[in-house]
Amino acid sequence: MRRFSLYSSFFAIMACFLLEGCVHLKSTQLSGLSALLSEKEDPLLPYEWQIQWGEYQKNVYAVDLNPVYVFGNVFGDGVTLENMRIREAEGLGKFNHLWQFIERGEHIMAYESGVLRATFNCGGWRMVSREPVVRLEQNCTELKGHLAVNSIELDAAGNVSKLVYSLFEGRPSLILSKLQL
Repeated sequence: MRRFSLYSSFFAIMACFLLEGCVHLKSTQLSGLSALLSEKEDPLLPYEWQIQWGEYQKNVYAVDLNPVYVFGNVFGDGVTLENMRIREAEGLGKFNHLWQFIERGEHIMAYESGVLRATFNCGGWRMVSREPVVRLEQNCTELKGHLAVNSIELDAAGNVSKLVYSLFEGRPSLILSKLQL
C-alpha cells in the first residue's frame, strides 16, 4: 500500500495547472495557492536541483510548502525537508523505498518502508569551513554506534547550494545539489 505524500500532492497540483483542467478549487485552496505563488522569491525555489543516491542521478525541483520543502520530479523521486532536516525520501531509481525520519524527543527514528532500521541522536549544526564555501556539518550517532555526518554548503551569496544526508550504515549518502542555470 502506497502512502499519499507531499511531493505527490505537488505533482498533482502542478499537472492540473499545466493542463488547465483544475477549475473546481475551494476558495481556501485558491487563497493558499495564490499566497504561495505570490510570496517573495525563496533562495531554494527558482533553481533546478539534482538528487543523487549512489550511481542514481535525476533532476528535481523544489516547492515551498511552509514549513517544509519538497524536492521532486515526474520519475517519482522525492525528498521532504523540514528546517533542513530530512523527513522523507522516496523513489531514487530501483531502490524505490519510502524512508521516513521521525523525531521522538532526542531521538530520530529512521524507517525504511515502514520498518524501523535505525535510531539516531543528532547534535547541532556547526561550521567546519568558510573558504572557498561555507560548510556546516551535523553528527548523528546511531544507537548501535554508526556515525552519520550530514552537511550543508552555502555559496558565496549565502544560499544553500548542496545538502548531504547520511541515511543508513553501508548505504550511499543522499545528495541534493543546486544546478547552475
